[in-house]
Amino acid sequence: NDIPDLILEMDIVDQLKQRVSLARRLDTAHHKMTKTNHERNWIKNAAKEAEVDLDSDFDRDSDTEIRKSKKDKNAITALKAELNQLLKKPLLARGVSTKFITSGNHPLIEDLMSGSGHAEILGVRGTTAGEATVRRKA
Repeated sequence: NDIPDLILEMDIVDQLKQRVSLARRLDTAHHKMTKTNHERNWIKNAAKEAEVDLDSDFDRDSDTEIRKSKKDKNAITALKAELNQLLKKPLLARGVSTKFITSGNHPLIEDLMSGSGHAEILGVRGTTAGEATVRRKA
């Protein structure tokens, strides 16, 4: 096979997995809440256009749904805050110290002085995808 391997920093992949997982949970919760609200509004509008009164069970369920909706909104707000906290933290490669930029397995000072560091991930060289691939020895 002539397909080159892409070298990945597994520590960074783990950090990204955590962020993507949280974003996915946030998206699912938001989609569920939006869908529920859309369905309830559709039923109300259809009943209004047909000039039909909804029964009291729908109103009682509506009160329960309102409480659940508020709870879901609070959960979504908490997930957004948690995701924002994670996104504020820089991605760090293994062996990188942000407190002591001249020490560690990969001193940041070299990247900072030469300008060769990655713009978003501390401790990783700024390379293209082609440069990051390695041909497998046959």
